[in-house]
Amino acid sequence: MMAAVFIYSLQVAICLGALYLFYYLALRNLTFYNWNRWYLFWGSAFCFVIPWAAALPWLESQQVQNMPVIKIIPNLNTFSAPALPASDAGSYTDFLNFWLPLVLFLGMLIQGTRLGIQFWSFYQLRRHATLWRTGSVNLYQVDLNIAPFSFGKSVFLNKNLLQPAELPEIIRHELVHIHQKHTWDVLWVEFLILLQWYNPFVYWWKRALRQNLEFIADRSVITHSGTDKKNYQHLLVKVIGLPALAIAQPFNISPLKTRIKMMNKQPSNKRELAKFLFALPVMAALLLACQEDSPLVETSKADALQEVAPPPPPPLPTEPAPQEEDFGDAKFLKRNPSVFYITAVFRNNNYKSVEVVLKSGKKEIYNLDDKTELAQFREKYGYYPVNVQNLPPPPPPVVRAFTIPFLGTDPLPTDYKAFLKRYPQVKTIGWDKDGAVIIKAISGRSEDDEVYDLNDPIQKAMLEKKYGELPQKPVFKK
Repeated sequence: MMAAVFIYSLQVAICLGALYLFYYLALRNLTFYNWNRWYLFWGSAFCFVIPWAAALPWLESQQVQNMPVIKIIPNLNTFSAPALPASDAGSYTDFLNFWLPLVLFLGMLIQGTRLGIQFWSFYQLRRHATLWRTGSVNLYQVDLNIAPFSFGKSVFLNKNLLQPAELPEIIRHELVHIHQKHTWDVLWVEFLILLQWYNPFVYWWKRALRQNLEFIADRSVITHSGTDKKNYQHLLVKVIGLPALAIAQPFNISPLKTRIKMMNKQPSNKRELAKFLFALPVMAALLLACQEDSPLVETSKADALQEVAPPPPPPLPTEPAPQEEDFGDAKFLKRNPSVFYITAVFRNNNYKSVEVVLKSGKKEIYNLDDKTELAQFREKYGYYPVNVQNLPPPPPPVVRAFTIPFLGTDPLPTDYKAFLKRYPQVKTIGWDKDGAVIIKAISGRSEDDEVYDLNDPIQKAMLEKKYGELPQKPVFKK
């Protein structure tokens, strides 16, 4: 369990590092500050989703895995799970299950304590501050040598350190942070550090995110309030040396040189927005790289084969050889008293299906080509001649000379017409002189015809059960 948590955390760290490097190389110098804000916020959040999404079934499909571009992407599990000889597997397991969780917990405890101290400091500062303007945004006077900052819907500053003409510029700057809810960005990056305290990239990520928020506020003040750019930069020089509260968004959080450089930078061409699209293949590569594909412990080749190869299936139980007394319709019906009659369908020199009609009127059909249905039939009813392999093919059907009654008669007898109407699959019905009924199918195929010997009580009962009352039998001439 802890090994999986460690690997997941390390994968998140690598994803954060890869996306930060992409930001640093491709996006950092662009003036699309709002776009950069959403990249830094949602990109870091997406890093926690990537290792989970890597387990999606379609990514593990054979078609995806065999793509050439997939094979060149390194697997992060290879780096996060070092191979060890089997003799050291026990100590490595102890490290994963005890020492590593302990180190991670202590680090998170220290970071959580640091974050708690910052919140406590802010609480004490607000407690001793004086509220001198209230409304949708609260303004607090702080009697400390501290840089102006905003948190939530409040602005904190020391009016005694500023000239009256400088206050509106400071407040406008902090109002941008408040209206655009930059506090959530600051809290998110602090939570990111709490979880990934050992990852150096999260500290660079924090610096980039908070610096970008200052770029947004600086541009908004200069562009929309008509503030003179040089006077605003002089104001930055004045407050840049004042101490700042870490948990808040202070006015002077970003280095002065960088902020002035970005204020004087020409707006980026809109075509450069296409650079953000290149983040998608980076994320896709990370998604594929997080797929699990390597063991934690190195084993010998024989052990590996034994672990990977599934055990051979147990041999199938041999069926008892059918006895001679198992065969025959009469004996089948005797063994299964609930069966009214059974009919087998023979086509192309092979039995295809069997139809079982129960005395309750229920009909069951079993496909003999389907091993599952054949097994179900055997389990329920036992052996039947069609189930036995290597049986000699049945003799060819006897071609019976039969008489089609009422041929040429017009009109046809009422009971004959009614019979054909009830059974549209029947083309005609006839009788032969030996006491058999022959029913010709409408399909015209001889294998679909039915012959019932009326001298056999079982066949006679089958005929009556299936077709009910028959037309009147014609009188044969001797």
